[in-house]
Order: sequence, then C-alpha cells, then structure tokens
Amino acid sequence: MSEFLQGYLANVVVVVLGIGICVWGGLVDGETGAKVQRIALSILLGLINLTLAAKLQVIILELDRLSPK
Repeated sequence: MSEFLQGYLANVVVVVLGIGICVWGGLVDGETGAKVQRIALSILLGLINLTLAAKLQVIILELDRLSPK
C-alpha cells in the first residue's frame, strides 16, 4: 500500500472516529454529553491541524528541492 493511500486512510479513520464521538456525545444527555463533544472536537481539530501542517511541510520541502540553486 502506498504512503499516500495509508495517509489518506488514516485521515479518514480519524475524521470518522471524531465525528462518531461527537454524535455519541450529542446522544448523551446533559453536561456529560457536552463535555464529550467539546473534547472530541478539540482532538479532531488538533489532528486535522497537524495533518495540514505536515502536508504543508511536504509541499515546502518539495518546492525547495525543485527550486534552482
């Protein structure tokens, strides 16, 4: 399996789990459900942020490699 496909599948799994936890938090009544949702959203947004930062770093390294010296 290629690195790209592995990374893509990992992102999909993270997003699906995060959304699932958020939905589960919405089904739980009261303050506990709200806490679960806030924690899940924080983790999900943090992972998405890390993923975007890693992709940006790869793009910058590739542009640096291709630039004339």
